[in-house]
Amino acid sequence: MTEPTREQRDNLLEALVEICRNPHGRKLFHQTVHSGYSFSLDTPGKSSICLDKEHRIAMDRNLSYDEMIFGLIHEMRHSRQYINGGSDFYNFRKNDIKSQTICSRMMEADAQAFTMMICSDMAERGFAGPLEAFKKTFGYIADAYEKAPDNKMKAAFDAWYDNNDMKAAYEGSNHVNQLSFKPADEFTFERSLDTKQMADAICSYNGKNYLGDDVSYLETGKFIDLSENTHGFLNDKMYYRMQDGLAVDTSYKSMPSRTEPPKDNPLRDFLMDMIKKEQKGR
Repeated sequence: MTEPTREQRDNLLEALVEICRNPHGRKLFHQTVHSGYSFSLDTPGKSSICLDKEHRIAMDRNLSYDEMIFGLIHEMRHSRQYINGGSDFYNFRKNDIKSQTICSRMMEADAQAFTMMICSDMAERGFAGPLEAFKKTFGYIADAYEKAPDNKMKAAFDAWYDNNDMKAAYEGSNHVNQLSFKPADEFTFERSLDTKQMADAICSYNGKNYLGDDVSYLETGKFIDLSENTHGFLNDKMYYRMQDGLAVDTSYKSMPSRTEPPKDNPLRDFLMDMIKKEQKGR
């Protein structure tokens, strides 16, 4: 692997300096480094990821300055999630499918809501670059945040679930790929997680869960649905696991089904590739 250039290293360092000029960003950075996380520049084209086991945040070295800033915020938020309990919650092999779906989606929605909050605050203080870069891909999240009369973080969090392509990509990585390519006997599905406990740990800021006391809605509708193809895959997979005497899970049967997005969707293909790379670090 070739070493990053001086310009790429400077881009990372200057992005971190810029984040630390913001009070919310500075607090997040201090929490991240005090928890033992380091930063590195990964190879081009590889998604930026927070490597929990290595305590390292690896960024795509080809990101622009503004992309580097909002990408760092997103990945540093993941580090806080892991430190607050996400490392235990996030477990493909141990969790039942419903719990793992709620957990993985919650972590992504929270990281995006947190990123939007800091980028918006930066813009209000006169530096709009990261917010504009964020909006190019996640405009629907920014729109929900900006239109919300109050609790803007929750509005941005909830908006993440409106993107069915995003959910389909995570289902492909979290369920289809895991169950297809990991050793079959490693999956026990023995644990059902409490949604409120997860939210209190993952969606916490300033000691408070910004989603509120009632998070039961995260177990309904768009927040928990699976695509028709994912449901079909899981039905087949569990049937053959049962035939082979392996642990099976039925929790997904209570999760509503949604119509599958078009198969030639380039956004979903890109997201699937990005998430596959991310899973290699977990």
